Amino acid sequence: MKALEMILFAGLMMILGVLSVFNSADLALKMVYDNNNVPYGVLWTWMNPYWWTQQPYMLYVFLFELVAFSVQFRLADAGRIPKKLVWINMYLAMFMSAAHVQQEVTVSALAPFVALTPLFLVPIVLEKFPIGWSWPPWASANWACGIGGRCVAFVNDRLAWQYPSFWFRAAIVVWTVACYLLWCKAHPNSRLARLSLLPGRLLMRACRLIKGMVLG
Repeated sequence: MKALEMILFAGLMMILGVLSVFNSADLALKMVYDNNNVPYGVLWTWMNPYWWTQQPYMLYVFLFELVAFSVQFRLADAGRIPKKLVWINMYLAMFMSAAHVQQEVTVSALAPFVALTPLFLVPIVLEKFPIGWSWPPWASANWACGIGGRCVAFVNDRLAWQYPSFWFRAAIVVWTVACYLLWCKAHPNSRLARLSLLPGRLLMRACRLIKGMVLG
């Protein structure tokens, strides 16, 4: 890591540290904790200890960020992943922490690892979706809360674009898909990459066909 990069890294981590001390976590987490109605997966609860608290949880998230971003910088310095992913990841974490949704950080922070191997899609899905509470997954109240927005203490339409939570989820999806596409680009001969990129290629061909028909 170059000197300028070290200064920027330290500065961003300092901001995240300040947010972990003087900011607040999502108050809805305490509500779902009291009602045993967690809208995330069982893995998320393992990766987010003290998630129903304030300062202890935010300090934990800060330590998680410090470890995750440090490892990703080492991978970037070794040429394993693009360094721009680490910077974007840090800015996204800072934005989420400032917006009181620290619970999304352990999900979004894993995305650059997907550019290293798509196996990291597994913990991202297991964290974000309320999986592990029952079988089938959609039989639990956790699924009704996490997917349908019908929680015990409140109702929140997960597809309502006017709620900030919709845009946080959309950002995580776009961020994760972007990192996965970078892996596909780096492994064009992989069967998984070819299958993943096939719909996009077919869409591009259809667009060119339609353009040719319209423009003659």
